[in-house]
Amino acid sequence: TQVALALGTAQLRAQEQATIRELRRAEEVHGLLMATALRGEGVAGVADALAELLGRAVSIDEVPGGDLSPTVTPIDDHWESGVLLDGTVVARIQVAGESELSALDVRAVEHAAVVTALELLRARTAAEVEQRLRGSLLADLLTADFSETSATGPLLDRARRLGWDLSGSQTLITVRW
Repeated sequence: TQVALALGTAQLRAQEQATIRELRRAEEVHGLLMATALRGEGVAGVADALAELLGRAVSIDEVPGGDLSPTVTPIDDHWESGVLLDGTVVARIQVAGESELSALDVRAVEHAAVVTALELLRARTAAEVEQRLRGSLLADLLTADFSETSATGPLLDRARRLGWDLSGSQTLITVRW
């Protein structure tokens, strides 16, 4: 009976140690990917972080309107997962290697897919804001009263911040279809 208890205790201890290692690894995965997102390293940073975590080559490519599965699946000589954003697959994560991914590695890829979606959303939002600002500036320039130079100073400053140099003479060409 004592030997059976000792063996049972040893097995429980081994399982407990394995669980602790898995939890520490999960914390490492979460910490590294979240730090990457908080630093705003973009999709390339997520790919680098995931490659470091898995010890395998990783690539992340945008695929607008892709029909990929959002689950991690083996395909030929690599593993692949789709990145969902607003219910649509917008990118593909590819992990090199034919060997099996552990359950924790699969969770790391899934977590990277979420962080990738956040990075893509951040980039899209920034592009939309910039486009709105450019459109707003153009509308303001077209309706500005250039007889008052004090009114045009702030417009020229806004244009300069958006990368437009309006200090010289400008020509506006419009086309009507």
